[in-house]
Amino acid sequence: MAIVKEEIEVPKAYSWGDIAKKNFKTLDFDGEWLEHLGAPELSGSWTAWGHSGNGKTAYVLQLAKYLTQFTRVHYNTLEEGMRKSFKLALERSNIKSVPKGKFGFQAESYDALVRRLDKKRSANFIVIDSTQYFFRGMSIKHYFELLDHFPNKLFFFVGHAQGAAPKGKLADDIRYHSDIKIHVKDFVAEVQTSRFGGGKPYVVWEQGMRERELQLIKRGK
Repeated sequence: MAIVKEEIEVPKAYSWGDIAKKNFKTLDFDGEWLEHLGAPELSGSWTAWGHSGNGKTAYVLQLAKYLTQFTRVHYNTLEEGMRKSFKLALERSNIKSVPKGKFGFQAESYDALVRRLDKKRSANFIVIDSTQYFFRGMSIKHYFELLDHFPNKLFFFVGHAQGAAPKGKLADDIRYHSDIKIHVKDFVAEVQTSRFGGGKPYVVWEQGMRERELQLIKRGK
């Protein structure tokens, strides 16, 4: 028996003229953040990973604070939530100086976050910390469904490391797809890839970086 195929309407192929006249909403970074990340589009996916105690949360909060100059930021802090450790991290990053309504945080599941982001005037930059906690029991299809459902939002997935790579297959698949990939080690954020320029390492904590360098020298590494 012959296979009956449904008639599918094939859309018109885009030309250079189509994309040339399209305006993309970008983040007009300057100074050290421009040198570090370039001028990214405010949509899609970024990812950062690193071992505990290497400055990962401090880096993400410093970036989140800077981003409040451009858009609302929501931090999904699944690992820490309303705990003293996260309070101290917020204090060190001086988040209290951010204007009211520009930065918020909560610890919530995939479905709860979707409900939050479906609301009017919800945040456009969303930090998910950590990737491993957020996608427990899920697969890469849930990642793509999240991005497809919110095409005009930018997600920053922050996760654990296994060696120099993200921990787990799903986190590594997210790294492969993300527009910006950052490895945080010894209080320095190294850009592995940025599709928007930049590339200069960002020092999260100068003193911590120097202390780690001295430790390595003493060990003869």
